[in-house]
Amino acid sequence: MEAEIQSILPNIDPIVSEYSVGYLNHASNASTSDLDSTSPSQLENAAASITELLISASGKFDSENGEKISQLVQKWIRQFSISAANDMQKPVSAAVKRLDQAIQVGAQRNMSYTLGISTGMVDLESAGSRKLESKVDRKKLEKAERKIAAKQNKKMFKTVEYEASRLINQPDDAESYEEFYMAVNPLQLGSNSQGQQKSKDIKLDGIDVNIGALRILTDTNLTLAYGRRYGLVGQNGIGKSTLLRALARRELAIPTHISILHVEQEVYNYISFSFQTFANNMDR
Repeated sequence: MEAEIQSILPNIDPIVSEYSVGYLNHASNASTSDLDSTSPSQLENAAASITELLISASGKFDSENGEKISQLVQKWIRQFSISAANDMQKPVSAAVKRLDQAIQVGAQRNMSYTLGISTGMVDLESAGSRKLESKVDRKKLEKAERKIAAKQNKKMFKTVEYEASRLINQPDDAESYEEFYMAVNPLQLGSNSQGQQKSKDIKLDGIDVNIGALRILTDTNLTLAYGRRYGLVGQNGIGKSTLLRALARRELAIPTHISILHVEQEVYNYISFSFQTFANNMDR
């Protein structure tokens, strides 16, 4: 059928021809169950729609082209109608068959309804009344459960110890700031000539910042241009101070020729202090 469309409409899209044949075939199968003979069948409606579709797809709207397409569609309709009528006249296998031997279901107590009539010689009453005693040793079971619970608690404590170790590794407040500053910004003697050629901008690609097990930045690019001032604005707990601490402690790959000064002051005893964090670029 698609070949007939191609012969009449050589420039038509193959998808359109395939859809037309398939839609008419589907409509012919669906129209067999249509009991209302007064209204147009689904096959007739499909024929009108496919005729308009093929005329539109051909790009030729003259009467001669429309007549060819209409005759082709009507030819298919007749073929589909004959095929559908033959399918309806085929004998259908009887759904109800006479039993070779009468069976009284109520009198058959040894028959399993779950396994089927043909397979059953199972006494459901005796099976239901039988009580199976458990052979599991309750003491051994309780002992195994205690071991599992101990392992789970041990895993939980390991996680807490890991988080605590990260807090312990933070610098002590009593440590002098000079020691911390020199540890973060080591002296680079004899590199003045090389430092003049180094970039003063900070550019970090693909950085990750975590707060415990929570990751606040993932594969992030950070650029700080020389001579500009930057500020972090956001609600509490989103990781502003964590990012600043990571920069100050060089947990991120900041160039070593750039020195960092991190000043952090909180509010104690209702006395207001300022909080200021800035990066100072120096050539050594």
